[in-house]
Amino acid sequence: MCAHFNPTPSDIQRDALTAAAFERACDGPSSGRQEALNDAVQLNLPLAHQIASRYARLGCEYPDLVQVASLGLVKAAARFDPDLGVPFGAFAAPTVRGEVLKHLRDRTSPIRATRPLEELRLRLASIEPSLIQALGREPSVADLATALGVSEQEVRDARRAGEARWTSSIDAARGAGTAYSLADTLGAADPDLDSLEWSLTLERHLADLDDKTRLLLQLRFDEELTQTEIAERLGVSQIQVSRLLRKVLTRLREVLAA
Repeated sequence: MCAHFNPTPSDIQRDALTAAAFERACDGPSSGRQEALNDAVQLNLPLAHQIASRYARLGCEYPDLVQVASLGLVKAAARFDPDLGVPFGAFAAPTVRGEVLKHLRDRTSPIRATRPLEELRLRLASIEPSLIQALGREPSVADLATALGVSEQEVRDARRAGEARWTSSIDAARGAGTAYSLADTLGAADPDLDSLEWSLTLERHLADLDDKTRLLLQLRFDEELTQTEIAERLGVSQIQVSRLLRKVLTRLREVLAA
């Protein structure tokens, strides 16, 4: 951008130079407005790097996060009003952070939680390292809830949402030293599944038959007796058995076809 700016100014210097850049953008010729805004963005790139670094370990490449954060700076510069009386960095930080969080929420997980949960998860990940350093131990759920001003249940929900962000391949090994995968534990399709509906329908209509007809079917199909043997068992003629069987089977076929 502009070579005459010190690339590593202190915060006070940066605020002063940024204010001067916005003054030029507002009061200078319109042809120089974009150059002045570019100068303001360039001066505050350390802010983009600082915010991006907080979230660099959450599944996204650091250079990508810097690029997203820098875009947030550009958006903030386009909306900034120097008459607000606040430093540009203070104004831009929420916008930059929001762009980074949105990028992480939308691009780093195949499974998306609700926006409030995902944003809370990212806030948890951002604050945990500083809490570990301050407390000298792993922060408890209560510590995290107090630091973020949320309930303990919200912290638990956000953690569960984080644990459920990623899927596992069914072909992946189920553990260290194991030779089988989830796919190996899945059952095969039951070849009799297609006939289940027919079986249930037939069972329901068999229950509606009289005792004599059910006994006839049992002797023929369960005990596999011949018509002559059935006739002897029931004390009727073989022709009567044949006629009864034909009648009941025709009826059942009609029921199943319907």
